[in-house]
Amino acid sequence: MRWDVWLPGQPVSWDAAYPIGRMPVNRKSGPVYNADGSRKFIHRPVKSDDAKVYQEGVQIIVQTAKPSGWLPTEQVRVIVDLHLMEDIDCDNATKLLFDAAAKAIGCNDKLFVPCYAPKVIGVPFSAAGVLLTFDEDLGAHGH
Repeated sequence: MRWDVWLPGQPVSWDAAYPIGRMPVNRKSGPVYNADGSRKFIHRPVKSDDAKVYQEGVQIIVQTAKPSGWLPTEQVRVIVDLHLMEDIDCDNATKLLFDAAAKAIGCNDKLFVPCYAPKVIGVPFSAAGVLLTFDEDLGAHGH
């Protein structure tokens, strides 16, 4: 089976998706406090709001486009056709996207075998997006 889905907009780059944020420290027993009674915080990468919104949108669109009952159990080729306003690395453009698509489909993205079409760079906002083609026919290389 082979099917397509168009995901409008410039993908959120993996590099921009996880800025360093301030996170409260919690244990199973509850919050951790400093000696002076203030909450203890650590600094670690935190998924940005833009990344969360992008992934939620991808998940809804992929769920809607997915053929009824389709669930890969073996590797599936994912042809990625990027139409970008600004150039970004292919893998940075698809990491968040693949995570959201896999969640929408109900599989693990380790089944995805990405194949990238040549990028189209410098498109207007209205034409930016990603065309994903899911193709179960890997041919002789998939078996």
